[in-house]
Amino acid sequence: MPKLGRRAGAAGRPTTIAAVAVVAAILLLTLWPLGAQSALADSLISVRFGLADCLRNVILFLPLGLVLARRWAGIGGVVLRGALLSAAIELLQIGIPGRYANVSDFVSNTTGALAGAILYRTAERW
Repeated sequence: MPKLGRRAGAAGRPTTIAAVAVVAAILLLTLWPLGAQSALADSLISVRFGLADCLRNVILFLPLGLVLARRWAGIGGVVLRGALLSAAIELLQIGIPGRYANVSDFVSNTTGALAGAILYRTAERW
């Protein structure tokens, strides 16, 4: 089994590309304007299925935690970067039609980044 670790130079380029792709996907999925009807439906779904919404947000940021842990950061750095990206998204959503800022999304997103980092760091053990 190849040793999982940080890559330097050109060998790290695929990880950098993966990180950019993950961030781009997160931004697209979280900042695309939604119609008012969709926002209402999403709000109702979030109220009725809060756990599902939470899990969606954890899963959304899990790949970010994986690629950040592989390339740039320890677990603390991954959590900080995940939290900063999530906070920026939540603030930007205030001005986007059909989107709403939510503290629970921030917590779930940050938890997803943490989970990804933990999965990466413990992969050799399991």
